[in-house]
Amino acid sequence: MNDKRGNDKRGPKKFGQGRDSGGRGDREVTMHKATCAECKRNCEVPFKPTGSKPILCKDCYGETRSNAEPREFKKSRPDPKFDDVPRLHERQLKNIESEIASLHLKVDSITRNLQRLVSEIAKADTSTLKDIMSEVGVIDDDK
Repeated sequence: MNDKRGNDKRGPKKFGQGRDSGGRGDREVTMHKATCAECKRNCEVPFKPTGSKPILCKDCYGETRSNAEPREFKKSRPDPKFDDVPRLHERQLKNIESEIASLHLKVDSITRNLQRLVSEIAKADTSTLKDIMSEVGVIDDDK
């Protein structure tokens, strides 16, 4: 039974059941008769043997897998080359240095503008504002 979105409402399925079992669902698998290449016993396999590869029964297949050497997997990407790492770091450092220089210019501009503003406020005839600024320490009360 499925809900409106197509999700199964019967709860979680056990391993190997339904859609979670490699897309086979609940359909029945046709078994085909074969002879084991190792022990020569009759067995059944879930695929049709073509004769191009040896067929192993369940016992021989399990024994072969447990005694097998670990397989080496092909690498999908080549090993990284570290020749370019210093050049990459140099470029990153130059970018960072450029950003820092730009920030210095901006901070200098803001500082100059604030100094001009404080100077103008100090010259103004607003004694209350001057008192507040001197209390906060923005201007010296001695000037």
